[in-house]
Amino acid sequence: MTGNILLLAYVSSRPKNIDGLAGRCIFLSQDYIEYLRWKEIIKDKLESIEINEGLQKTAHHLRRPYMDLVAEMGHKYQSPAWWASRISEKNTAINYLFLYCCYLHLIKEKLLLLNGTLLVVCESWEVLRSLEECAKGLGWDTRWVRRPFPAQHLLILWKRMMGGILRFLYKAVLGKLAGSGSANFKENLPGILIHTYVDEGCFQKNGVFKDRYFPGLKEWLEKNGYSVLTLPVLYNLKRSYRSAWKWFKQTGQKFLNPYRYYRISDYLFAIREALKQVFLPEGPVTLKGMDVSLLFLAERMNSSFGTLDSLLCYRLPQRLSQAGLKMDRLILEYENMIDEKLLILGFRKYLPEVKLISFQHGALYPLLLCNYVTREEAEYAPLPDRVICNGEFFREILIQEGMSPERVVAGPALRYAHLWKAEEKAEKSIDLLIPLPLMDREAVELLSKVSRAFRDRPDLKIVLKPHPMSSAEKILGRVKDIPSHFKLAQVSMQELIFKTRVMVAISSSSIYEALAAGVPVVVVGREAALDLNPLGFYNEMDKVFISPDQIREEASRLMSFSEEELKSYREFGKRILKSSFNPINDETLSVFVEAK
Repeated sequence: MTGNILLLAYVSSRPKNIDGLAGRCIFLSQDYIEYLRWKEIIKDKLESIEINEGLQKTAHHLRRPYMDLVAEMGHKYQSPAWWASRISEKNTAINYLFLYCCYLHLIKEKLLLLNGTLLVVCESWEVLRSLEECAKGLGWDTRWVRRPFPAQHLLILWKRMMGGILRFLYKAVLGKLAGSGSANFKENLPGILIHTYVDEGCFQKNGVFKDRYFPGLKEWLEKNGYSVLTLPVLYNLKRSYRSAWKWFKQTGQKFLNPYRYYRISDYLFAIREALKQVFLPEGPVTLKGMDVSLLFLAERMNSSFGTLDSLLCYRLPQRLSQAGLKMDRLILEYENMIDEKLLILGFRKYLPEVKLISFQHGALYPLLLCNYVTREEAEYAPLPDRVICNGEFFREILIQEGMSPERVVAGPALRYAHLWKAEEKAEKSIDLLIPLPLMDREAVELLSKVSRAFRDRPDLKIVLKPHPMSSAEKILGRVKDIPSHFKLAQVSMQELIFKTRVMVAISSSSIYEALAAGVPVVVVGREAALDLNPLGFYNEMDKVFISPDQIREEASRLMSFSEEELKSYREFGKRILKSSFNPINDETLSVFVEAK
């Protein structure tokens, strides 16, 4: 064979024989288990090119142009259908369009530098097809291990459409039958509706509801003369909708079941708007001179009919208004995600007098693009009247990205009150704390790597802390040979963090929390995915450790810190705490009810 040859393989391919093939291989998939499988396949045959560092540089290079591109689309397509689309949301934790654009850009640059034979293994058919066209233009001979089948997009769309609609209607029936408690505010008191996500951990054994996102806020509001209703979004429950609502009614707290208000026309509206998403955006799409049309087309097909519940939220304010439910404020999370946007759109149209308050409840990540709006997008995007941040540092980031200073204020760090009660003298009974993140792929990669890194260290007490909204059983089931000295903990992070010597984490707000608590942390990087690192804003703390050997070496270094080094680390953590996580008191809480 002569000349440059590009071999294209889908990640699940099972090549029978690559003996005699000489060259290089690049793996483009977030699935770490598949990464290990391919490493075994090409072992002693092809040189593996690791891409983490190059991928992160590419992501930061494309970050702003990509956000500007989506903002331009938003200006053109403003509608419930657009704001409910995954393309407009830019949620890089669950949506991989930006990642795939980075894949394409990265390999295009590699093709300009490399020669010989290059095998590219990718989880996206569209990235592979786009690479085929790009490589031909650069004079490479392209060959497939297995080609995509014809009419693939139409089959995916049909499957998504039917599955999405059936799940949507089934959930609606369950919600309608579940019942609800009292859905009225107390007379002569200003009403506040709090939108919050509810998982199994929110159902406390003593019959008390634990609001994971707004702990203590309801009680403070009621003490200060407000009537409060909670709008729960049920997620990852181990109980039925009916039993969840039965439990809600027994608490004495007031919860609002939105499904009791929706009409058939609302469901038809959601389905119609979802169908519109299939055609948004229109025409060819380019990013930094690179044709990414196939990637956007695939995203339209893949994610349409996946946000029907969010589209339904748009009609809720209309139904609440018709039911005579009057309120002063809506308080909801700030992550700038689809549910928030659709509720804001609906309130702006049907209950425009209601003040809209969002709370930035966790950490921010440079590459979690949904958290940010550009200055141009802030002029027309559905944003709340006020965004309350955990602290001044996060406020400055949102303003720097594009939000107007008048819209953003620093308030209380509701979820991090325990950080102000630092227990520096607490017994360090946990050597390594491993918080498993919400997203399955990240959790599997983290658990796989730490298992390989500390398999032969039974002398260490290693504790796994699953995300409260994830399925620990599912994650544990995917990772083989988890060491027996790894123990699972179901208690809260605040019960664990001050007992910990070192935390090893990936894509988690707990990384930032550990830093603020003075706990040394090893930030784990992904092999072939975006590093959602909340410490990415700090040049001196943004390093990631990718391989099991690197993770082990860094954890060992941190565990061997002298008292002087630990003191220095804690002092740095205290500065982070003061700038990022405000204490909770009447002064900081008052920003939720101050006139805007």
